[in-house]
Amino acid sequence: MHFAAFDALSASPADLDACFRLHQAAAAVDRPADPVPVRSAYVARLTRTPVPGRRYLDWLARSARTGELTGIASLMLLGDQPSDLAAIDVTVHPRCRRQGIGSALLTELAEAASDRCSLLIQGLAEGSPARPGPPPTASLWRSAPWSWRST
Repeated sequence: MHFAAFDALSASPADLDACFRLHQAAAAVDRPADPVPVRSAYVARLTRTPVPGRRYLDWLARSARTGELTGIASLMLLGDQPSDLAAIDVTVHPRCRRQGIGSALLTELAEAASDRCSLLIQGLAEGSPARPGPPPTASLWRSAPWSWRST
């Protein structure tokens, strides 16, 4: 697996299409009752101009063998102080899940946000109401580079 920072503002149309197809595939599995994602809206969100006081950092995961996009992760930094909030969003293509891609992307983002006191992680895990399955394990939290506190 290859992980790299991603700048959506300078991305090629092919990379933006790959990101959208991944998002579309994940939405079909994770949120089948929701409206089908629209490419123009997704690309507009991905290439957004940051609001003052916010920074967005994105990473892509690609198969080392084929170069296929397997995951995308976004980090939103609110404010410039370590006490300010950081929010994380991770999406892995449904056929590539349970291979450690999401955990690796989450670790990349958590390290980039390690100076923050508050970290908000958003996503659907297997076992959530939208995706029946076994409950998620806590192994990621035990090995993560941050400390976990429930509030």
